[in-house]
Amino acid sequence: DLLLSPALDFSTAEAPELLFRHAYSYLSGSFYQDTLRILYSTDCGKTFPKTQVLWEVSGQELASTLVEQANFRPAGPGDWRNNAIDLSELKGLSHVILAFEGVNGRGNNLYLDDIGIYPDQTPRVDLSLSMPDDLLPAYCPGEETFRLTLSNRGVTRANGFVINYQAGNQTGIFPYTGTILEPSQVLSLDVQISLQSIGPIQVVFNVLPLNAVELSPDDNVVEGISAVVTNSRPVPFRERFENGLPVEYLFYSLYSPVQPGIVNLPRQNNAARIPLEGSEAGVHRWVLPSFDLSSLEEASFHFKLAYGRTEDQADRIRVWALSSCGNRVEEVYQQSLADAAAEVPSGWRPSTSDDWINVYIPLNDFIGDSDVRLVIEMESEGLSDLFFDDFEFYTQDIANPVNIPENSIFTYPNPNFGQLNIVFANTSLKDVTVKFWDIRGIPVHEQRFPDTFNQNYRIDMSLLRPGVYIMEISGPEIHHIQRVMRQ
Repeated sequence: DLLLSPALDFSTAEAPELLFRHAYSYLSGSFYQDTLRILYSTDCGKTFPKTQVLWEVSGQELASTLVEQANFRPAGPGDWRNNAIDLSELKGLSHVILAFEGVNGRGNNLYLDDIGIYPDQTPRVDLSLSMPDDLLPAYCPGEETFRLTLSNRGVTRANGFVINYQAGNQTGIFPYTGTILEPSQVLSLDVQISLQSIGPIQVVFNVLPLNAVELSPDDNVVEGISAVVTNSRPVPFRERFENGLPVEYLFYSLYSPVQPGIVNLPRQNNAARIPLEGSEAGVHRWVLPSFDLSSLEEASFHFKLAYGRTEDQADRIRVWALSSCGNRVEEVYQQSLADAAAEVPSGWRPSTSDDWINVYIPLNDFIGDSDVRLVIEMESEGLSDLFFDDFEFYTQDIANPVNIPENSIFTYPNPNFGQLNIVFANTSLKDVTVKFWDIRGIPVHEQRFPDTFNQNYRIDMSLLRPGVYIMEISGPEIHHIQRVMRQ
């Protein structure tokens, strides 16, 4: 296939140059090689001799992106490559026609854009784009501002540039046509883009100079992966993965993707498995639903983690807490897994309670926030699987919660010296009432606890006289009577 230019006159051109950009995804293992070449004709397009080839690139050298995708279509600025072709051999010629010849090697689609021919060589600049801050682990939908750093590493002034961006299926452009960037000058740019695609999202920024050729396009693109989430969950809650992976738990990978699943462990219940053994080294994140802590006085989060190292490795787990849609981000837990695990054979799975690590994360610093989200981050060398179980959110700050059977109630200490703890293990949220009578049958205290689930409530009995009391706990499908002694 040929794409032909109109007749061009180079008779007065001093240093003619062709600028264009192309997009192409190379497919590994292709038997044939796609080719793009540029030829010229001096007989008004009747012939394009093979001796008049200005530029030719084939196969993998033609690739403008690292993405390998059949039926490729460029999705953003990072999928394009800028090209500058010296047309000095056409000086003094008139009635020249250029031909872009695409040779189909049964490989992939090829795209051309922004073709320009200039009589004099355009300036050479060396722009470099960076993003000083990593992307947040998660974002809310809406407008988000990103800080970019642009520097001119060359010796030529840059007279304007554009910033292209892609965020999921959103694309856009920020023109800086009147901005001059002198050699060695550095600019900080705040660009605001709209994040609308729910789920994992790739954010790409690309800078292109105006009326100039970029000498080093490799550092013109910055990108990162995060997630846009809206899911929430009432507190307290418990997740034991008995019914599979909850759909409101979002999992994504920064590099080599893996897919979490459910595994049934011998003599245990189901657990979540992150299949990292045999994968490429990378970072993986599990984004939990957001919690409303605005009406609580205390809060804590617990989960169980199992991991066995197969050799010396530097795997690590972190937990991030985000509030107010990422305006506040704190690391609330981190652990080197190599320090916490014994060496095990390949394919290991936890089989006893001793194989599990109990993780406790106090969240009192986030009390009062209505939108708190936890993100579990796994940094893996791809040598060992990770297992998770018993995600549990408490509306108290409990470092060592008392585990009791489901749908049961446990009180301690009894006798007590003025404070009684009541532990619940409901399977759903229930409104509960606790009443006390003295031995004469006179009611002396009553307290209501809405949305009771897995809480450990502290009952203040310090104002009651020492003695024996009858305690009644009632609610939907709950009726518990017990004697309690106040010493």
